[in-house]
Amino acid sequence: MKNKSYILVVMIFIASSIYFFGNEDSSREKTIEKQPINKSLLKIKSATQIESNNIELVDSSDSTKAQDEKQIVGNIADKESQKNESDAKESVNKPRYNARTDPSLDHDFIKRIDAELKKNAKEGNWTTFEFLADELELKLPKQDYSFALDLAIRFNAPIHVIEGMLAKGGRFNYRHIFSVAKFNRHELYTQLQALGLNVHVTAPDGKNALFPAMANFKDNFVFLLLILDGVNPNIEVKGQRLVDKCLALIVKTQVENETDFKNERYWTAAGHFYRLIRYGNAELLPRHFKLLKQIRVSKPLAFDLMTKELPNKAELLNRLDEHQYVDQES
Repeated sequence: MKNKSYILVVMIFIASSIYFFGNEDSSREKTIEKQPINKSLLKIKSATQIESNNIELVDSSDSTKAQDEKQIVGNIADKESQKNESDAKESVNKPRYNARTDPSLDHDFIKRIDAELKKNAKEGNWTTFEFLADELELKLPKQDYSFALDLAIRFNAPIHVIEGMLAKGGRFNYRHIFSVAKFNRHELYTQLQALGLNVHVTAPDGKNALFPAMANFKDNFVFLLLILDGVNPNIEVKGQRLVDKCLALIVKTQVENETDFKNERYWTAAGHFYRLIRYGNAELLPRHFKLLKQIRVSKPLAFDLMTKELPNKAELLNRLDEHQYVDQES
């Protein structure tokens, strides 16, 4: 009797368990079925991107959010681009600020400091120079140490003097690489580049540092360094390129005896021409071939120096022999 009762209790327990858990699973399924699928969508990628039967589950809310963020970023970029264009136009039209013509400043003081700065730079009194530079900058609105940096470069200051001015807010501009080039400060050339000096910068008139480096037609190592660093040798200012200047000087120079090498400008011009072509790959235009033909006939030693070791000398000579030039460029 007890066994029968025990068996009955067990059967009732099993039956109730099946009923309870079965209904729970069923209610869960119904709940899931009732929930709308509003957070997911099926996106089937095209056959060119992935196999046609590959399906990716993408969260629609994430997709919408990404589109919104992309639109916001795009709007910001457009506004920034418009601002940059506006600033560029303003900087072109706006005259360059010159502290030495600003009526609000004490020009007598500025002139005295300028004179003292130059005097101490010439004499190499760099401690006094640094003190005066600080005094001058306190009176100027920009405080970029432009004038003092230029003097330091011109008179070959120790590098720590230049580093000190840069640390206090000094900034390089085109005048500084022009001074390095004009005064042949090859000792500072690489050091200043490491401090941020841009050797490719151009002046408002379009000239780059090769122009002042070649201005006096004196031996200038910085001229070669600039060419090797890829500074553009083909810039044309007022119808003149660097090659034009070299050729014009050689053609116009009166030389009674070409074996007399005392005319430094003449021979430097020939050497500069060679470097522009050999290392700078300067372009030769029809007008240049016309002048080269004259030099080949009237000044053979100079012509030989200008062309002797050019890799494309044979081609150059062929063009001269065939008269492949015109008086005016097409």
